[in-house]
Amino acid sequence: MQSAAFRALSLASGACWIIAYALIIRRGLLDLTYGMPIVAVCVNISWEFIFAFLIPHDPPQRYVNAGWFLLDLFILGQLLLFWRSDFPALEGRIYYPFVVLSLLASFGLIYTITLELADCGAYSAFGQNYLMSVLFLFMLFHRNCLLGQSVYIALSKMAGTALASLAAYLFAPLAQRSAVLQYLVVTILFFDLSYVAAVWYIGRKEGVPVWRRL
Repeated sequence: MQSAAFRALSLASGACWIIAYALIIRRGLLDLTYGMPIVAVCVNISWEFIFAFLIPHDPPQRYVNAGWFLLDLFILGQLLLFWRSDFPALEGRIYYPFVVLSLLASFGLIYTITLELADCGAYSAFGQNYLMSVLFLFMLFHRNCLLGQSVYIALSKMAGTALASLAAYLFAPLAQRSAVLQYLVVTILFFDLSYVAAVWYIGRKEGVPVWRRL
């Protein structure tokens, strides 16, 4: 029963993140931009590649990880195509090597954390989730508009993390005893709620029909 409940929560979390990724890709194509911060894309792709192919989780989580990885490749493609809207003064010969180095550094960091801490992906997952939650806010503040963003991206992202947090807290002994993971869960929720509120506020300020903008 516990295993079935854990699996159900994990799959629901995975589905919410798939929705978030799909909405990010859609919004990016409509707005001709990218919808996920650069470092967030790098750590996401690295984590998903490691735990889908190198040190795979048990099914069905392995397949969810692989699905996330494929979607993140599309997001990475948008980041490589539409970056000039955010960095108009930056030259491509600087930008592209930086993206490659960020990918390599992110992969190395997550892989070494996994080996040194004998981590099943929990610490790195919640750590990168915290990073993402902060970076999404700063991207929104930097643009000061809803370019590449929507309230549904914010809500599905928050729901995905909240469901994963609930699954971990209820059924994973590591999460039940780890002060670090519990701290990350609380701080991620705070920044995710802040992001939802900020998207709504900026949308209203711009006169954008927030709830009709997918």
